[in-house]
Amino acid sequence: MQFLTLLTLGASLLTSVTAAPAPKVDLIGALLKRVSTIQASAANLCQNELNKAKFPIDKVPSDFFIPGLQLKKVVVGRGTQNYTCETSTAASVPALKGAIATLFDTSCLAAFTPTFLHSLSPELLSYPLSSVSSKTAQALTSGSHYFLLKKTPIFDFRPQNGIDVPAPAVIQGGASVGPEKMHEYTPAGSTPAPAGAPAGSNKLGAVDWLRLDNDGLRDQSYTKVYRINTAGGKAPANCEGAKAEFTVDYAAEYWFYQ
Repeated sequence: MQFLTLLTLGASLLTSVTAAPAPKVDLIGALLKRVSTIQASAANLCQNELNKAKFPIDKVPSDFFIPGLQLKKVVVGRGTQNYTCETSTAASVPALKGAIATLFDTSCLAAFTPTFLHSLSPELLSYPLSSVSSKTAQALTSGSHYFLLKKTPIFDFRPQNGIDVPAPAVIQGGASVGPEKMHEYTPAGSTPAPAGAPAGSNKLGAVDWLRLDNDGLRDQSYTKVYRINTAGGKAPANCEGAKAEFTVDYAAEYWFYQ
């Protein structure tokens, strides 16, 4: 019965998102509230049933997904990919500086309403980035994603407000030392986003899917993270006419395994 209720909620969410006439800046709060409703209605059930969630192994190379691990959490992130350019000419290529994103828990959706889950990245990307900082969105935030020292991706699930987090980590001898619920990773693999992935407002395409490995410096609750079902975020092929630093909006799902 509870499972059928979740399916009904997911179907109604898809309908309400596509049919609602209100401005999108007003819709994001309602969308996230409905996501939260599904999460709260079966929190214990979905935690025990996450094994039902299906990773899209048909869309990745055979060596990208590591089998045998247990799925522990799924979140969707909305933020920016951040780039730098040495010059504003075609001779320079944008370099990834990092990323920053607000994270929203969607674990129950992965288990019971995957179609709705996979619709969230393109839907969230269609909202102005500023809407993610609304009071409603902040109240439903489960964490933040950002980089330390320009190279180290962090997933921070401590209580916080919005995406402006540059973490209170202590840097000791070049290694970052932080509290529990901060998860530090090293990129370990990538594959291009599938053909047809949402290209974003700049029409340049979706950033790669990634596999990140826990580097052991922080909380090791999750040993691997996969960034999949990306939308937008891709930089131009060169820096002609670009600023020294610029951002590209993106959204993505992050799947956490132990």
